[in-house]
Amino acid sequence: MKLNEYQLKLINKQLMRLKKANYKKDFYRDKFKYSRLIKTQEDFEKLPFTDKNDLREAYPLGLQTVPDEEVVRIHSSSGTTGTPVIIPYTAQDVEDWTVMFKRCYEMAGVTDKDIIHITPGYGLWTAGIGFQSGGAERLGGAMTIPMGPGNTDKQLKMMIDLKSTVLCATSSYALLLAEEISKRDLNDQIHLKKGIIGSERWGGEKCVSA
Repeated sequence: MKLNEYQLKLINKQLMRLKKANYKKDFYRDKFKYSRLIKTQEDFEKLPFTDKNDLREAYPLGLQTVPDEEVVRIHSSSGTTGTPVIIPYTAQDVEDWTVMFKRCYEMAGVTDKDIIHITPGYGLWTAGIGFQSGGAERLGGAMTIPMGPGNTDKQLKMMIDLKSTVLCATSSYALLLAEEISKRDLNDQIHLKKGIIGSERWGGEKCVSA
């Protein structure tokens, strides 16, 4: 994929912003401090790469680039495979996340007529609250069911009784629910029409199964 002129302009705008950052410690300002303005695709490809270890080494708040009073929320990765990555959110970060999630719903064809069944976890993990306030509540009235993870019996009961039309889940839990629905012969009581699946890798074959 080749960068266009507009993208190059935005990259350079961000680089200039980083160079002017005056917070006591700025992860990306320090990482890009020797980078020059980007004129070509080749220049862009020479920018320093950020990997997961860089983010882990910033624990706990090395990614924070604003004063504490501007941080309104903390989210974190699970830390399953190593040190968790902590992300401080400003009010603008929350707003941007909300807009992106709303676009996700709209691209999936979700409307305010849908009933959205949310199974990812709430709390430090950003998924549950992202699906909830970060999109569904911006659709102009879509009903949400903030189930969170686990308790499959109750998940299925609420899904049936409240006639959920959209399932938000990890791919593995969506598959588990599909298997339980089939095992319990509940297919004719399920009203799901759309699924928004994230977090884990999944392929077309699994998608069809779900």
